[in-house]
Amino acid sequence: MEWIYGLVPAPYRAEIRTLGQQIDAVLAGYVRGTLLLVPIMAVMLYIALLILGVRYALILAIISGFLEIIPLIGPWSAAGITIIVSLFQVTTAFGWPHWLLAGVIGLVYFVLRILEDNFIIPRIVGGAVHLHPMLVIFAILAGGALGGAFGLFVAIPVAGVLRILLRYFYYKLIDQDPPTSEAHGLPPVPEPHSEPAPVVEPVDISAPARP
Repeated sequence: MEWIYGLVPAPYRAEIRTLGQQIDAVLAGYVRGTLLLVPIMAVMLYIALLILGVRYALILAIISGFLEIIPLIGPWSAAGITIIVSLFQVTTAFGWPHWLLAGVIGLVYFVLRILEDNFIIPRIVGGAVHLHPMLVIFAILAGGALGGAFGLFVAIPVAGVLRILLRYFYYKLIDQDPPTSEAHGLPPVPEPHSEPAPVVEPVDISAPARP
């Protein structure tokens, strides 16, 4: 990335580097927040499937946890796989018929999906990219309307990057330096590494004293 910053005129290089590092921190936060959804959803689904007596509950929960991060296709695929497994297992919990167990599993996935979209993602992923939960929900809805599945996938990081850029241009328009990242809820930006300046010992040039 340093060669890109080298293309920027020297007077603006420091602030552009800071801007790029803030964007990089937001994108990294989005990845961490999204990966954190996997164990959260896997644990919740494992508990639900274990109570319902579904075979291979742990394996299905782990697969579902990973599929949950894929917009639209992932959650429905996870629910479909688990429902198919439940329809072909020999016995069911509580003596339910297989169709009833499949319906309850579908309902569990639907409820957890609503919980994920409206509470878990806005707070965990939104917190990772430093966006308000309501703004996260709006970004998801707008991304889905404009870009379909791909729009859902990129809505949150795009909103986080747009927030940084709009804040930067706003302060440029009012002719003020952008405030520090911490003041606006952004992650602190590391200073570029530089070697310390060498210390030069003073040289005594005075004439030696006569005996």
